[in-house]
Amino acid sequence: MGPIARHLARFIVVSAVPAVAAAAPLTFYMDEVTQYSDVTMCTNADLNTVSASLATTMLADGWSGNRFVNASAWPQDYRDKSLDAGGLDDSYGDANSLTLFAGHGGSGLLTFRPRNGVCTAQAGSDMALGYGSTGGLGTIGIWLSCEMLAGGLLDEGGAGYRRMNLRQSMGWTNSIAIGDDEARDFYNSSKTLPNKDAWIRQMQSGGRKPMVLSATTASDAATCWAFHGSQSLGQHVVDTLSGSWGYRCWESIN
Repeated sequence: MGPIARHLARFIVVSAVPAVAAAAPLTFYMDEVTQYSDVTMCTNADLNTVSASLATTMLADGWSGNRFVNASAWPQDYRDKSLDAGGLDDSYGDANSLTLFAGHGGSGLLTFRPRNGVCTAQAGSDMALGYGSTGGLGTIGIWLSCEMLAGGLLDEGGAGYRRMNLRQSMGWTNSIAIGDDEARDFYNSSKTLPNKDAWIRQMQSGGRKPMVLSATTASDAATCWAFHGSQSLGQHVVDTLSGSWGYRCWESIN
């Protein structure tokens, strides 16, 4: 295992008292795009399927949810209706506790096959997930995509930036390849480990730089780190927090 960098950032909170964590329902939403070579927008190399075995395993383990693939996975699924009139995240990408995207992307960026002249969803411009957004139910995000956490969800941005209020996000800061069953293997590891440890152990081979980011309402660092280490999909520990960002903390492989 490479060196793990631990980071903490504090932002002004509306209230000095963090909201109490509440258990979120065991529900998921997944979009996966593997076919990009035959489209004229967001054209790219085709990809292997990486979320199917995870969805099957979670359904067998007591979760409920839906997974949409290729032409059935739309950029509007992750666009917030208050930022894009065509956005549908209140019915799809932000309507369940766990939200997952698999496909090509970039820093805070998801790319899809085009629909209605659109093929992307971008954090801070048309994508806003979690507390305070139109859907508001997203709690944990898994981004099976290159560089999603290279900036994107970490950037503060200007006045027009809509924060991603997911309480925990998992992805990478660099370009990566993903094995067909690695997401499932991470989930199975989280049955005995917190998400942060299961993700970093599973997802760092081959020069990849995994990151797990937690965004809390806490006004102190200790509470942030406690929340960061408590979440575990495999142990059915998925907590939601009501309120604006306070401390956020993250671990990564540099």
